[in-house]
Amino acid sequence: MRSHSGIMMTLGKGVAYSTSCKQKINTKSYTEAELVTVDDAMGQVLWTRHFLSAQGMAVPTTTIHQDNKSMILLVREQ
Repeated sequence: MRSHSGIMMTLGKGVAYSTSCKQKINTKSYTEAELVTVDDAMGQVLWTRHFLSAQGMAVPTTTIHQDNKSMILLVREQ
């Protein structure tokens, strides 16, 4: 099945980047679809961190929030 994913990135207050789209690959479960979403989002997150750092801004630790309990448990096992 193909899932619909949404990503929202903030820089403290307000949304700096958001997108919602249909995933380009088929997944077997909702947990796998969430993993694909996080993987798709990481490119934008890393680009933003490097851009802000190059501008001379202090970049704090990045936190990714997830609403799927199975996905949270899967990531914490790593």
